[in-house]
Amino acid sequence: MSNGTNGIHATPASRTGRITIDQILNMPHESHVDMPLRGRRKPCPGIGLLSRTLFKSSMTKWILSARIRSADLHELLFIGENEVRIKEVLPNGELRRLTSIKNFPSQIRAAAVLGEELELTANTDDPAIKMEFPQGSTGGKTTAPPVRPVGFDQPTALPPQVLVLALESAELRFVFFDTSHPDALHFRQTSFPLPIYRSLKKTPGRTISVDPLARALVVSASSNTILVYDLKKRARLQTEYATNPKQWNPIASERQLHVEGNILAIGFLHPGPGNEHLIILIIVAIVGGVSKLSCWRWTQTQGLEGISPVVQSIRLPKSETESSASFEFRSPTETAPEHCNLMIPMANSPSFLLVHGSDVRICRNVLTGKPDVIDVPQKVWEQDPKHWASSSRRPAYTSWTRCARLASWKNKGNDSLYLIREDGVIRNYTRGDNYGTGSLGNAGQFDCTVSTAVSSFLLHLKHPDFLVAAGDMCNGQIVSFGDNGSSKSREEAMGLKVERTFPDWAPIMDLQIASPSGQSARDPSRRPNIFATSGRQPYGAISELRKGLEARIVLEADLSQSDGLTGSHGLWSFPDPFNGHLHFFLTYPGATTAWSLNTQDEMEPCELNVALESATLLVAITPNNLVIQVTEHALLVSLLVEQSPLIALELPELPQGSRITAAEFDEESSSLLLAIRKGDQVYLDMFVLPTALGARAVVRVTEPLALEADLTCLALFRDQGSLYAVTALRDGMLHMFAIDATTGLRPSGRTAIDQIGSSQMTPTAQSIVVLSTGIDGVKVQRNLIACGLRNGDLFTVEFEMSGPVALSLHDESSAFALCGHDTCRLDFVTPTKGLVVSSIFLSDTMNPDLVRPKLSAIKKLKDSGFASTEIVCIDGSTLRIAILDNSLRVVPRRIPLNRNINSPESLGVRVEPSGTPQLLLYSPRLDALIIGTVKYERKAPSTTYSGPTAPYLGQRTIRGAVQFMPLEKEDAPLAVGEVQPIDKSTLIELLPGEKPLTMVEFRYRRDSDRPAYSGYHHILLAGTKRTHEDGKQTGRLLFLRPSRKPKGTIEVDMPIKRDFDFPIRALAICDTKIVMSGNKSITVYELASLPGRGLRLNALASTSLMSHAINLTTCSPIIRATTAADSIQTYKLESKPSAKDPAQLQYSLRLFSSDGLAREALTHLPLHVPLPSSQSVRLSLSPISALLNSPENPNIILGSDRSGTVFGLLHSESPTYQTASQTLFELTLPQCVTHFARSPSIRPPWRAIADLGVLEADILGSCTDGTVYQFTIIDDKTRLLLKFLENLVRWDREEDMRAAQGGKWFGTERVIIDPDWTDGGGEDKRRTGYAINGDYLETFLEEGGGTILKDMLTRREVTANIVGGGGNEWTEYDESSRKWNGNETEMRIKRFGIFLESILGEDVEFDDLEEKVEKCVVWLAGVMVELL
Repeated sequence: MSNGTNGIHATPASRTGRITIDQILNMPHESHVDMPLRGRRKPCPGIGLLSRTLFKSSMTKWILSARIRSADLHELLFIGENEVRIKEVLPNGELRRLTSIKNFPSQIRAAAVLGEELELTANTDDPAIKMEFPQGSTGGKTTAPPVRPVGFDQPTALPPQVLVLALESAELRFVFFDTSHPDALHFRQTSFPLPIYRSLKKTPGRTISVDPLARALVVSASSNTILVYDLKKRARLQTEYATNPKQWNPIASERQLHVEGNILAIGFLHPGPGNEHLIILIIVAIVGGVSKLSCWRWTQTQGLEGISPVVQSIRLPKSETESSASFEFRSPTETAPEHCNLMIPMANSPSFLLVHGSDVRICRNVLTGKPDVIDVPQKVWEQDPKHWASSSRRPAYTSWTRCARLASWKNKGNDSLYLIREDGVIRNYTRGDNYGTGSLGNAGQFDCTVSTAVSSFLLHLKHPDFLVAAGDMCNGQIVSFGDNGSSKSREEAMGLKVERTFPDWAPIMDLQIASPSGQSARDPSRRPNIFATSGRQPYGAISELRKGLEARIVLEADLSQSDGLTGSHGLWSFPDPFNGHLHFFLTYPGATTAWSLNTQDEMEPCELNVALESATLLVAITPNNLVIQVTEHALLVSLLVEQSPLIALELPELPQGSRITAAEFDEESSSLLLAIRKGDQVYLDMFVLPTALGARAVVRVTEPLALEADLTCLALFRDQGSLYAVTALRDGMLHMFAIDATTGLRPSGRTAIDQIGSSQMTPTAQSIVVLSTGIDGVKVQRNLIACGLRNGDLFTVEFEMSGPVALSLHDESSAFALCGHDTCRLDFVTPTKGLVVSSIFLSDTMNPDLVRPKLSAIKKLKDSGFASTEIVCIDGSTLRIAILDNSLRVVPRRIPLNRNINSPESLGVRVEPSGTPQLLLYSPRLDALIIGTVKYERKAPSTTYSGPTAPYLGQRTIRGAVQFMPLEKEDAPLAVGEVQPIDKSTLIELLPGEKPLTMVEFRYRRDSDRPAYSGYHHILLAGTKRTHEDGKQTGRLLFLRPSRKPKGTIEVDMPIKRDFDFPIRALAICDTKIVMSGNKSITVYELASLPGRGLRLNALASTSLMSHAINLTTCSPIIRATTAADSIQTYKLESKPSAKDPAQLQYSLRLFSSDGLAREALTHLPLHVPLPSSQSVRLSLSPISALLNSPENPNIILGSDRSGTVFGLLHSESPTYQTASQTLFELTLPQCVTHFARSPSIRPPWRAIADLGVLEADILGSCTDGTVYQFTIIDDKTRLLLKFLENLVRWDREEDMRAAQGGKWFGTERVIIDPDWTDGGGEDKRRTGYAINGDYLETFLEEGGGTILKDMLTRREVTANIVGGGGNEWTEYDESSRKWNGNETEMRIKRFGIFLESILGEDVEFDDLEEKVEKCVVWLAGVMVELL
């Protein structure tokens, strides 16, 4: 059968497939094939969705200290939901990011480190661990200590430790460092299956525990199920790893144990001296509401069959002594928690701590079968929390970490560890000799809330302990205990010091894209900012999400306080080799200043010979310590000698009436190139400074060379050892000159600055730089000229000289660029990547809400290690020195909410909010963020109890607030040290028990006889929910009228408050009407002005829903609602003359379209996308059809639901026989997208996408865990090739796992590479083949991505009969029968060529596969351009 005229495909009778009732109803009848197309579906457009992670989740579940590469290298493993971030601990205590392991098939449930026990060694067997720092050591930080693996003293190919993960896909993943791989940071993975039960509580994987001597591993479920694994011995593991690392597996055997009740804690105990052959397992479970203890023991010689219980399900005995803390802190109304939340094994002894909330007890003698439990005494009373949480109980301990100590010290029964409370309080537990009970004392407090992500490390035995904590929904910290030995008391010596903070922008409850104040077409550099709600009470904040290179400020000075100058536009610096000072030259309009930074980090005036009355063009220092200063009318050269006066050299005279316009210096040859203007002519003049000792003359090389036009900028560079100059002229030309020390300047080439599509007649370059790099394997230098044009554009020209070249140290591959508010670094890297532009953001540990300054100059000082660079920059008169991290990362700016703010006089005095932000709205008119917050308040204490009452006891209530926060102008940030005594924010507090649910801005025109009330009024509508003491829920609609005052503050009044019997869950504006949802309904209101009665809400139309509408969008007359259980529904607001009064309109809401599936939707975003052209069809002539085809109206609805699915619905032009919209694509993500946002101007110009296959690329989606995705809508040809590449990566990783399992496969489905191959019908392909996870494709964008792609295409499948039909090699392909699955090597290469040819065109010819791969990688880099 053939397709009908309406384009609906008819299924052949010989095949069966899935078809929906909606398709049946819309199929044409054979006798009506020529009927009009009104109400019938058109073919679904072939578009796809490409996702990519823009900001990874900032939440960390665990931090593990490990040595997974070498015994001499220390790493911290930050374990997230589905990613492992690896950071190296440097000898100075800093953390350097190494790499990340991601793209796991599911989320991570548990993690542990498996391997040898590592101990610190010392020259002497001195039990004293904390010793004073040696005299003369810098900060007490020296090199890392020697580390040895216990029981093995020789280096091996197998890393000392391995990371083991339990995934939700019911498998154990062993991640280990591959020492034989050419990549310096390559990790292999092997998988071991776990049993799957119907109940997730009984499925193993909740916790992983490892025997301290690496002999056994246990994986437990939440209840009943425990899997015990016997691990192979180290020697066997080494042999197997050396033989076949691809199939390395540490598990020798396994056994399943059944435990009664819910498992609270599980872990192995150290057997203690003399019992090293024992393996001891402790389990604490709840059985019938009672905590019970079980202990199992066996030996590795016996194996798992020898597991026998020591004690089994015995009730934990009560404490033998009363805790002294109970009388001090606990009132009779508070009871101690009965169930333990932590079980902490002791070091080198079979004892363990049981932590019950905030109580700590030690359990001993468990191997005797009669364990005893004793309360741990407290040397210092436990301190009260700084901020009272929402619970009436004391904060509980949530994590612990053991201190690194000498093995000889621990073998005597000593132990030392830190317990961390959920509010950040750090308690130190110390256990003395003879295996006593130990004692607890206060150590300090993190300035953050803490969950389970805590670890510690020690740089040296004589150094302080370092503790690392990832904040629980707030910024994390690294702290240390101790100093360099200068303290006089132990309290000072062991004081807590904050070393560094970790950003955490989770949870994101709302996301907004805000344009900065003053944005206009004349200032294109001021692009919108991404703001998100972050944190929770008491660390609630707003985060500006940014991505780039972080420059951490280490020193800043306001120079205007000394010289009164501001507006510096030039900066130079060089070190003094004699006194260690760092000299700075700053130029201002008509003036120059010089400063020196001494060894005490103090700024002082420079004593060098400086021309202060003129602006400076160039400052440099030669290898023989000549200081050069070039001004418009003079050239000053001085000799810098230790403890000697400055001696001026003999300088040639400049022509009368001339002035210098530009200058450049070459350090290698001591050559100085000047651009001198005399009259209307510009000359290039070359000088050579003296290099011989005693020489004083500055020699002119040749006669000046006249230029063809005025010079705008000048640069020097070297190639093949020769010196070249490049000039930019006002006529839009670039000229290159070869420079010889004897013959002078010789023209060697020219080119024009060509701007495609530019309206500027003659492009003018304002700055110029030449970047150089080399090609791998070939000694050929590649050069790139980058010109910064006056219109804000960046023009580049790439070239290379012929012949081999040995790259010298003077070759530069990076430079800094300043344009408006953008500060960027240009990196000319590999030939495939070309020029890479990265934004730079300054950050300050002491000022996390630092506004991005508008820099006027930036310079590199020196390299500060492997991964950082020291830079200096100037902002007006503020000089800052910062450490620039060379790795691309998220650099959030955190704006805390717990600051003093303004409150209207009618609503109370000034308050300090510290609640949790839940709503966020940006007001372009106010240039302010409007924040809906919720905070907990403690009610008045009860009077029924007359005894002592802890301040944290009592009931809580919530109170919402609406806060108006004006955005700070980036043009005028605060000066150094300036602190605003009062913030410009304004707070509107709500009633007790009330919180805001939705906000929207409304512009209303009111006609009134009184001029003060007439005209347009800007109103903020806020919908709330209030929970009363009896449990009843009501709502209010608040009309707030904010206005921004000249001083930047915002005043707010509340003209109207309307009460409702139900919460108001969503608001939207449809023309001049208010759309509101609540109580499972949508109602349209009109705001009317009644004479003498003010403003009044009139209901126009309403419709009932099956579930609550939680999000509303409008495009008159269309209203779209995201419902909690019925996906996305679209209504049309219709009107007709009223039957009672024809002059009045009667409104109604009619269901226009809906989703074909009942999804638990979260949000949606209407989009207008230029869809690919399809076959010509007759359009409906209805007004609604013409309206929806206009460019201003959306044609695609992007939505998300609670299952993590992002889907696209086609907005039909007219109602169909059934209201279900066609599904364009479905993509399943690890997290649920809760908010979408889009802005066409947020993408920087250097990240523009020119590929025609990209239809829309500026869509963001945020998740509550801090993940922000970037979504791109692509056409069908692009979709096919990207899906092919994604399937290829997934198949390749599947093959790796099969190879590691000896050809076995435990998965449920095999990956099929060909995107056109599907076992189901079109609906299955829409769900699986039209959406691409772009994170898989990042492997092709890395260094060597072309080689990786070629290897995947040519890889042979692992021999295994998995797919029916047999065979693992392609011999003959039958397109019609689909006999093969498309994964065969020849089929892969064939389909890859077809998909690539469809994009690049048939006229493109390829000689071989390598050329195809190269073209594909270049094309992929042009499509996969990140938004920021």
